[in-house]
Amino acid sequence: MLNREGLKIIILSFLMFAINASISSQVAYHNFNSNDGLPSNEVYCVHQDHQGFLWFGTDHGVVKYNGYNFKTFTTADGLTDNTVLSMKEDDSGNVWFLTLTGGMCFFDGAKFAPHPFNDTIKKLCNNAIPTSYEIIGNKQIWLGFVEKGIAKIDTDRATFYYSKGTPVKVNDSIEVSVFRLSNQRYIYTSFQTQELRAVPDTLIKACNTYKIGVVYGRLNFNLLTLPDKEVVIGLENYLLRIDSNKRAWQYVLPRNNPILNIQQGSDKKLWVLEKNNSSYLIQLNDGEFTKVDSFSFVSSASNLMLDDQGNQWITTLNQGIYMVPNKSISVFSNLKLPNHYKLSCINSNSKKLYVGLPEGRLLKIDNQFNATISAIGRGNGPSAIASITFKLNGEPQPNLDTTFNWFQKIDRYYTKILQLDEQNYLVGMPGGFALLNRNKKILFSSQQSGLSKRVSELSKLLPGKFIIGTFTGLYYYEPEKNNLLTEEPHFKNMRIAAVKVLNTWLYGVATRGNGVVLSIKNNFHNIGEQQGLVSNLAEDLYFENDSVLWVASFKGISKVYFHITKNSLTTRIKNYTREDGLCSNQVNGITGFNGFIWLATNEGLCYFRPQDLTEDTIQIPLFLGNISVNGQAHATDSMVLSHDENNIYIEFNALYYKAIQGIRYKMRLNGTGPWKYTDLNYVQYYSLPPGRYQFEVAAEDKDGKYRSDVHTLKFTIKPRFTDTMTFRLILGLIILLIASAIISSIFGYQKLKATNVIKLLQAEFKALNYQINPHFIFNVLNSIQYYILKKDTKNAVHLLSSFSLLIRRIVNNSRQQYIGIIEEVECLREYLDLEKMRLDNKFEYTINIGSSINVQDKNILPMIIQPLVENSIWHGIVPSSKPGIIRIDFNKENGAVVCKVDDNGVGINAAEEKKEKNQNNLSMAMENVRERLKIIGELNDSSWAIKTEDKSVSDPTATGTIVTIVFPSIKSRA
Repeated sequence: MLNREGLKIIILSFLMFAINASISSQVAYHNFNSNDGLPSNEVYCVHQDHQGFLWFGTDHGVVKYNGYNFKTFTTADGLTDNTVLSMKEDDSGNVWFLTLTGGMCFFDGAKFAPHPFNDTIKKLCNNAIPTSYEIIGNKQIWLGFVEKGIAKIDTDRATFYYSKGTPVKVNDSIEVSVFRLSNQRYIYTSFQTQELRAVPDTLIKACNTYKIGVVYGRLNFNLLTLPDKEVVIGLENYLLRIDSNKRAWQYVLPRNNPILNIQQGSDKKLWVLEKNNSSYLIQLNDGEFTKVDSFSFVSSASNLMLDDQGNQWITTLNQGIYMVPNKSISVFSNLKLPNHYKLSCINSNSKKLYVGLPEGRLLKIDNQFNATISAIGRGNGPSAIASITFKLNGEPQPNLDTTFNWFQKIDRYYTKILQLDEQNYLVGMPGGFALLNRNKKILFSSQQSGLSKRVSELSKLLPGKFIIGTFTGLYYYEPEKNNLLTEEPHFKNMRIAAVKVLNTWLYGVATRGNGVVLSIKNNFHNIGEQQGLVSNLAEDLYFENDSVLWVASFKGISKVYFHITKNSLTTRIKNYTREDGLCSNQVNGITGFNGFIWLATNEGLCYFRPQDLTEDTIQIPLFLGNISVNGQAHATDSMVLSHDENNIYIEFNALYYKAIQGIRYKMRLNGTGPWKYTDLNYVQYYSLPPGRYQFEVAAEDKDGKYRSDVHTLKFTIKPRFTDTMTFRLILGLIILLIASAIISSIFGYQKLKATNVIKLLQAEFKALNYQINPHFIFNVLNSIQYYILKKDTKNAVHLLSSFSLLIRRIVNNSRQQYIGIIEEVECLREYLDLEKMRLDNKFEYTINIGSSINVQDKNILPMIIQPLVENSIWHGIVPSSKPGIIRIDFNKENGAVVCKVDDNGVGINAAEEKKEKNQNNLSMAMENVRERLKIIGELNDSSWAIKTEDKSVSDPTATGTIVTIVFPSIKSRA
């Protein structure tokens, strides 16, 4: 029995085929390792699931990658073994893992679980070396083993198909069998030259046997099925292609190295990964294999995969994972240059490409990609090459950023030199420019004309006319006239970085801060970030033709399509950065050579064919991630929240693996209004008010590289119950009921009050009627007549005058709701005097007013006391045989005016027994007084009281009646 490490080495030799090698990189890549979150740098395999997420098998578990971070799963999560050698996905979307000693398990999107027949799978894999496997349908496994045939494992049983044969020998013939199953999957294995026994399984529709003569070194089986039903098999360093008619073609790779993996590209192109870490692009044309391109990696490769966005992922056994975002962009590595080599400038002619290197060295590349390096230096020693121009004979003129004695009279060093003819040179310097002849004589100095700014560019515009670019503007110079022309106003205060002239009517100017300016037929057109340029800080530019311009900047490069219509410039811009395969975003120079665009960057030299860079926007998937409410995780299927669950955190994840620096998202809340853009993959909303919400998010690159569908999350924050319509309806109903009750009460009260007022008016009218009733008037008039007949004029006149005065007082008092005590007393005196005169002085009376009473306060009801006094006279005094005494007292008790009418008549009880008709009238007057007091008490919410007592009740020897009336303080005078 093999030990764990030995078994892993053997299985890896068949499944991963990783062999250490070291060759310098030929493409720009991103490297992910344990510093980025991988649990280990030993990675065996890579897989992309149906959603777009990436999975990596390591010796420390399986890792899921979402473009932001790596999430590791181990045996603690249900994995059957932490060493994951291979991964595949079944038709249901489950991801399967073949492990070193744990057999097979799968991940269903929520949890890991082993195959139902996993014990059998573990025994098979521990006793034999699996070369391949397939998952058919859901949980049906086909396993191929070295020299052991094929095993089919269902959920309830295992079926084996063995070959006849002996161990494989060197130079023996290897037989490859291909099985096409009903769902178009392939099961394959290798046998000796004997016939394969019939397989009694209805799933197998055909069994094709192919024999290949190979030199046995290591059995490496790789199979790829193409859309046109062709099969490509990798065996050792052979590629075998089998078409639908069973015809076979084979192709031998340049090196005798086993093939590690085969991946299908576009347009019948194959990517082949070899054991020496070389990656080949193979084109299939009419049965022929043609190598199109090749790249190499510094690593020990174990597997290769192309994701659905065109990225190439290569796993390694010691350096983690490499991701190549664009195979169309290559890094020139024919020379052993240090990593992160900063290249300051670049230029080319029809013969060679020239690149300025540090330390005063010049890189030369010819049309055959042969490269040489030469040292350039004078005077004080080597320095950086500032620029590269060409002499009239085509030889390069590198300009070193150092001191030259022969220009010392002008300045310490020059920035650029341009040969005008056999005799003259234009020289740019930090303090202007100069025209020199071959003998180094200064023919013209811009300092003498007032131009002493640093010169950044010298370029020929027309014969005899040159463009001078400086850090503060642009000028024209005509040597024959020895005249510095006026500064071009359009470029005033612009820092010129580079000028490229395409022809006499078209040139471009790269500026640091203002983007690019195109001069087209003497009309200037600005192109900047507002039009879509990757940056306004342009470093260099290159005309591909008269309608396509390439611009270099510190943020990458821009391809500008431009067109002039009626003096108006229209543009379409596509930007490329490190995410698209550039080795650096800091591009210092750009030029064209040998059909390629070449870039001098801070991290080396890269190149590409312009037609190979795709411009289509990639549609990428987007998923909502963690959702939390008030800091607690929350499921998206129940987003109905209470009023205090109003702090919402939403995480989202777009799968665009090229965006190493982050993805650009747009989002908005409630589905209306402008989009808000962010580079963060989450958003936090605080203290949202109650309401229905619709959160929308999408990924969208402003440069048109990627885009996703809009993802929507709807949620509702319920209001407090007191803020709900139900509560408002209930509250409204309660208020309505209360209001109705109040209104009903008010109306009832008003109705009662109105009724009482009417009753009061009626009572007052009755009181007035009782005070001046016809019997009283008749008696008074009889008395007046009596005095007249007796010719007692004095008494007749006095009686008549008193009667008229009483009538006047009664009428005046009846018009007032309340009167003062003095007014009531005067009215009582007039009445008592009249009654006393009529009754021949049968009684005496006294009226006393307490000192605490303000006689002017109007708190006495009119027509109340007089009927009581009248009762005393006619019910008490008149029936009595003794002289009568009536005493009327006004006092104040507890804030109320109390009036007592005291007589010495026969008393109440005796008077009741002697009632007569006229006395009944007086009794009715008394009842009227009681009714008036009751009504006024209800109207004014006050307590009025009247009390009548017979003196004989408390003292049998006494006679008479005491009537007490309490006049409270007035609360209302309605």
